Amino acid sequence: MSRKLLGKVMMILGAITMAINVMFFKSGEYYDVVRGASFVMFILGIILVPTYSKSQKD
Repeated sequence: MSRKLLGKVMMILGAITMAINVMFFKSGEYYDVVRGASFVMFILGIILVPTYSKSQKD
């Protein structure tokens, strides 16, 4: 699995987990733990996605 694909998967899972957590588990006891973990997963996914290539000089 490439770094870019792993980043995309982590970012999507983090966003989905945040949305589900806010909609359904607001009063649950693990709300803060799940929110923090999903936020970290989302940010790490964003960091892993970009791929940069060297500019080609003629």
